[in-house]
Parts: sequence; C-alpha cells; structure tokens
Amino acid sequence: SLFQNALEDVTTGVYFGWAALERDNTSGEKEENDGLEVYKTVVNVGFSPTFEGQENAEKIIEAHLIVNHKDDTPNTTDDD
Repeated sequence: SLFQNALEDVTTGVYFGWAALERDNTSGEKEENDGLEVYKTVVNVGFSPTFEGQENAEKIIEAHLIVNHKDDTPNTTDDD
C-alpha cells in the first residue's frame, strides 16, 4: 500500500504526541499560531488487533486527537 514502506521501520505501540491542524482564518487578522490548531494526540501504530481474528494484514496508524472542552468535562470549575 501507499504508506507500508514508510511504516516499515516504525515500532508498533501507542505513542503520545502533538497534531497541528490548519484552520481557515477568514477574519483576515494575524493570529499567534499562524492558523494552526494544536492538539494532544494519541497514536496507535500496529495491526489494529481490536477484534481477534480480524487484524489488518498491513501495519496502520490510528490517531486520536484529545480535545478538552471545559464545558463537557465533569467535575471542573472556572478556577481550573
């Protein structure tokens, strides 16, 4: 597949990192982060063994962005 060679030397496992997503800035104002939204990210590199017997034949990457919406988080206060 397209990415198989790129993943050949990547060790399987769960990784923590950062992901930067480009944001559309329609206001025309200069922003501190140059239009990028940065998120904490958890990345799984492997064969996706979530369902036994249905593993992928090729190594894949699954990325999950961690977005903290203060209003959605239980037990938080305005002092956090």
